[in-house]
Amino acid sequence: KVSAPELDVSSRHVQNCRKASVVLLGYVALVGFAEAIGWALGIDWIKRPIQNESATPPGAAILFFLSATTMLLLSTGKSESWRKWLSIALAAFIGTTSGATWLEHIFEQDWSLIYPLYKTEGATPLTFPGPMMPDVSLYFVIASVAFALYLLRERIGIKPTQIVATAVGLP
Repeated sequence: KVSAPELDVSSRHVQNCRKASVVLLGYVALVGFAEAIGWALGIDWIKRPIQNESATPPGAAILFFLSATTMLLLSTGKSESWRKWLSIALAAFIGTTSGATWLEHIFEQDWSLIYPLYKTEGATPLTFPGPMMPDVSLYFVIASVAFALYLLRERIGIKPTQIVATAVGLP
């Protein structure tokens, strides 16, 4: 049995939770990748599988894919050096791009960060299908901070990752 401060938890239960989280992360990565492909190729039924419902913005789709991939890299397999460095690179990219999108909203600018996937000519700046909403981009910034803290947990001697992850999940 694995001992937790609150109660004893069976190792079988822990393994089942890990398997479930890997399945869910794989699902999030697959959906994010499919949505990004739908935007890149202009296939409406992939972008919007439920008619008359809004689609996930392409930037958010890519960041969902990259976030889930980063978590899969960190939670599966051995903690090899290449996994760590790839996770660091992905977390930095997620934080930089989502932070730039958040700054677009804060400064009321349209830097066409979405341009590689969707041409925004003629669209009103900062409207759909433009960049992510500011709260979503801020969640990705916080998630990248959580990734960084997770990767640095041994070096800094504290483990505040769960606090940051909770901040992402609460709103």
